Amino acid sequence: MGTSLYEHGILHTKAFEECNITAANKVKAVHLSFIEAGANIIETNTFGANKFALARYGLANVVEINQAGVKIAQEAVAESGKGTIIAGAVGPTGEGTGFIDDDKAKEIASAYEVQIKAMVDAGVDAIMLETFTYLAEIRIALTKVKELFAGPVIASMAFSDEPAATNHYGPGKVAQLLHKWGADVVGVNCGGGWGRVGEGGPAAIYDVAEEMVKAVGSSVPVLACPNAGHPKRVGHRNIYMATEEYFLVYAKRLFKSGVRLVGGCCGTRPPHIASVASAARMFGGGSDVVPLPAAAVQAAKSEKNIKPAAVAKDPIPVSERTKLSAKIARIWKDRLASGKQKKEPIGPEDFVVSVEVNPAPGLSTDKPLAAAKM
Repeated sequence: MGTSLYEHGILHTKAFEECNITAANKVKAVHLSFIEAGANIIETNTFGANKFALARYGLANVVEINQAGVKIAQEAVAESGKGTIIAGAVGPTGEGTGFIDDDKAKEIASAYEVQIKAMVDAGVDAIMLETFTYLAEIRIALTKVKELFAGPVIASMAFSDEPAATNHYGPGKVAQLLHKWGADVVGVNCGGGWGRVGEGGPAAIYDVAEEMVKAVGSSVPVLACPNAGHPKRVGHRNIYMATEEYFLVYAKRLFKSGVRLVGGCCGTRPPHIASVASAARMFGGGSDVVPLPAAAVQAAKSEKNIKPAAVAKDPIPVSERTKLSAKIARIWKDRLASGKQKKEPIGPEDFVVSVEVNPAPGLSTDKPLAAAKM
C-alpha cells in the first residue's frame, strides 16, 4: 500500500493512513489493482492507524481513519464484483520495544482496543496483525482482538536480528505460541531476519515459513508475505528489485512446503500478486478460493459473497499447445516411437532446435535481441 500510494504522489512525510480521509479514491484504486491481480484478501490502509503512530504525524482521529479504511476497501470489493476478504491491518505501535511494564502494556492495549473496535464496528471480515517484531506486543494485540472480534485473526511476525525480541524463541516456537494465544493463521512477513539478518525477500521468508509449517503441522494455516527483495538505495529512493518471475518461483516453493497463504509486503505491486495467484492455481487454489478457515469466515461474512472453489480444468495436450510443442510431440511419437527407438533425422522436419540466449548483465535488451537475430 505504501509503495503504491507513493507512486500516486503521496509523500513519505505524510501518514499514508490519513489518505483514507484526504485521498480515498487513490486508496480505492490501489485496492482495485490488487483485486484485479487475483488477491483473495486485501488489507485496509490502517497499518499505522493507532493512537501512538498517528500522533507522530499530529493526528488524533483514530476511529475516523480506521472506519474510513474499512469503508474504502468495502467499496472496492463491491465495485469489483468479487468475494474478496477484507482484513483490517494492524501494525506495531512503536511503543512495545524492550521491556514492557504493566502501565505501558495497558496503554498499548487501550490503543489497540480503539483501533480494532473501530474496524470491527465498520464490518471488517478479518483482522491481520502484521510486521510485529516484539513477541510481547503482538500478544497484547492478539489478546485484545480476541476480546473484541469473533472472526478470523491472522498473526504475522517480522523477525529481526535481535533474538531478545522473541524471547530467543525461533520461528517454530513463535508460531506455536501465536496459535496458542488465539491466532487462526500464523505467519511471517516483511523481514526474514532469523538467520538471514536484514533480509526480507522471498528466499529469507521461505526459510522462516518452512520452520513454522514444521512446528504447527497441517492443522494451522501458515502465511508468508515477503518483500519484493531487499531494497537497494538508488539516489534518494529505496528500490525493491525482485521481479514477478522471481516471486512466482518462490510462491510455488512456499505452497509446496505447506504454506497456505502467500502474499506480498514492502515493494510488492499487482504483478507480484498476479504471480502468486498463478502459483496458487497450480496447487488447486487461486482467485476463486477463500483461503481462510471456513467457520471463522462465516462468522464475519455472509455466504452469498463467497465464490465457490475453483474447478481444475483438463490439461491441454502437448500436441495442441503451440507449433513447437506440436512438432516435439510428432517427432517423439513418429520418429522416436515414444522413446522406444532411436532413428536418425532425414530432414528439417525430423528434429527440433532449441536455442538458449544468456543475456549480458544489466536491464538492456539490445544485446540479447541482436544475438537472437543472428
